[in-house]
Amino acid sequence: MDSEVPLDMSFIDQFDADEAFLTSLSSYVNDATFNTDSNTVLSSIIWSPKPCSKPKVKRRLKNELDYLRIKVKELLQELEGLQGQNNSNSLEKNAWEFRARQQALLVQQSLQENKYLKEAIQGQIALLSALQSVMIKQPKLAPFPTTNIQWKHAILGVTEREATLEALMQHQYDKLDTEWISNGIYDAITNKK
Repeated sequence: MDSEVPLDMSFIDQFDADEAFLTSLSSYVNDATFNTDSNTVLSSIIWSPKPCSKPKVKRRLKNELDYLRIKVKELLQELEGLQGQNNSNSLEKNAWEFRARQQALLVQQSLQENKYLKEAIQGQIALLSALQSVMIKQPKLAPFPTTNIQWKHAILGVTEREATLEALMQHQYDKLDTEWISNGIYDAITNKK
């Protein structure tokens, strides 16, 4: 851009002079058709005032074309420079873009995993609260004893064998009346009397 050629637009004004010349020429031709003397027509054309010369217009057009060629070369050089910068920047940009995309993908995966884990925790909390409500509400008719109940299953431990055996015998004796009633033994005894 240092060697700019100024754009000369004065050639446009030259077209008006060309039109004037063509108008005067057509008037000479019209006058010549009415005159039969060809010498007068030729002399009037030759001796008429000369219009602006065309080499100036050609020179101006040539200067404009030269200016445009120089401008094209400058713009092409500038374009090549920018493309070279773009290529070097694009490598850096591609590396950063790859990292950004990779991080965005990891964020999406983390969010999905977080959502899945939250749903799993909510399910576990619901199950835990249901189990707690079951454990808290013990039936009143058959409470779960908190003492050692091995004696009810007729299992004698290493220690306190006699106490466990005594508790087992007492339990069986307490159940005796219930078993007699359920099996109809009391009815048989009362009917026999």
